[in-house]
Amino acid sequence: MNKIKLILCFIFISLSTFLLPVHAADDIKLYFDDSLIKTDVSPIIINDRTMVPVRSIFEKMNAEVTWINSKKQVIIKSLSKRIVLNVDKTRAYVDDKAIELDTAPVIVNDRTLIPVRFVSENLGYDVEWNNKERAVHINSPYKEPEELVIKRINATKSSRNSKVTIFIDNIEKPSISYASNPQRFIADFENTVISGGDSKKTLNSDDITEVRYAEHDDYSRVVIESPADAEYTVSYSSNSMTIIVECEHSEDDTHDDKPESDNKDKDDNDTSSSDAEDEPETDPDVIVKVDRPLVVIDAGHGGWDSGAVGYDDDGEVVVRECDANLAIALRVQHYLVKNNVDVIMTRQTNKALGTTEMEDLLSRCKIANDADATLFVSIHNNSFTEPTATGTEILYADTDSKINYGVTSKTMAQNIITPLVKATGLQNRGLHDSPKMVVLGRTEMPSVLIECAFVSNPSDREILTDDSEIDDMGYAIAEGIIKTINQLP
Repeated sequence: MNKIKLILCFIFISLSTFLLPVHAADDIKLYFDDSLIKTDVSPIIINDRTMVPVRSIFEKMNAEVTWINSKKQVIIKSLSKRIVLNVDKTRAYVDDKAIELDTAPVIVNDRTLIPVRFVSENLGYDVEWNNKERAVHINSPYKEPEELVIKRINATKSSRNSKVTIFIDNIEKPSISYASNPQRFIADFENTVISGGDSKKTLNSDDITEVRYAEHDDYSRVVIESPADAEYTVSYSSNSMTIIVECEHSEDDTHDDKPESDNKDKDDNDTSSSDAEDEPETDPDVIVKVDRPLVVIDAGHGGWDSGAVGYDDDGEVVVRECDANLAIALRVQHYLVKNNVDVIMTRQTNKALGTTEMEDLLSRCKIANDADATLFVSIHNNSFTEPTATGTEILYADTDSKINYGVTSKTMAQNIITPLVKATGLQNRGLHDSPKMVVLGRTEMPSVLIECAFVSNPSDREILTDDSEIDDMGYAIAEGIIKTINQLP
């Protein structure tokens, strides 16, 4: 009996060996940019292809990994590629183009293993196999050292002094010098460029007559010119440099040329009245600025205002618009931030921004206008009495205040709706010029309001309650926004 068991065991092992050429490879090492990656399931080799646990490496490439359990499907997304692989199937998809793999993804110890070279190279990374080390080396594509960027220069004035703030990530202290006739403060930033290029601005300030900035071969220069001898006080934060400029003035603060009878018509910045110290200082005037794009993402409704509500046939609530809006908006924010886009959210929780509908809407406009945002995108979902109504539409407004941004609201709407309807498969209901919409007509920058789907339609509701579909919508909207940013002058 023991001999029979031994023979059967030998046959089983032999068959297992020949059925699938899988090599145990506990000694295979995985490196990303020369750093050893430790995985809870070791890489294996199948059909001469190295298979690695999907999350262990691709999230280090800033790719989003989504597992769809019902389909045994892995979706790997960056903003440049979308890769879909299915367990035990050799057909994969790269941006909807079908590609046959040599080896299908497999599940080992509850971990999905996929071919490392195929995915890495499609994401733009180099892959090398070192047979001597039995190691896979994944390397980021070579990039020239990134130049620092002056994103924004704000100059403000108050009754006491003037201030210039230079915004630059990972700021390195510049070389500072001074010159006279006229009085000048000069800051030279090495290996730095200026968003928006060279410019200058003449200022109506007692402390600053002009701010100018220009790029040179290997540095950028910012010059602050003053009308008289000035004291310059410099301070730094992690992403900015601030220069407070204060000139010496006579006690009557340069208003000698005004007769006393004109005091009732004096400038708002005149503080010569005896009770001036008791008055709150007015908000400083922004008088010059260099912009880096800033996007405001507005999740419509919230708090006491649920927006439209989707019910099933039994009258049970399936989805509230305010919740779906926020879920999509947060995914848009996620993908924009991952791609180094500055974002302000009007809300990140289930709250309203006012006690009335108009107050709530105006608050959203104020957030965008006060931030001097580059783009405004409001996320909504639709509803109709007929449950057959379905699809995606985008409202936009190109009012007079929006014409100097170099891109129109309609262009942004088109950039967004194309990938969005592709992601959901819903009907394209088109673009609609809607300047009477409060959040479109009263925001000062290019703005759109996206009606992603219908909470009143059963098929649309399935999309709005599926985390994977929500993620796809957020990704598509972000893609359209980034395309718009890239079209800015």
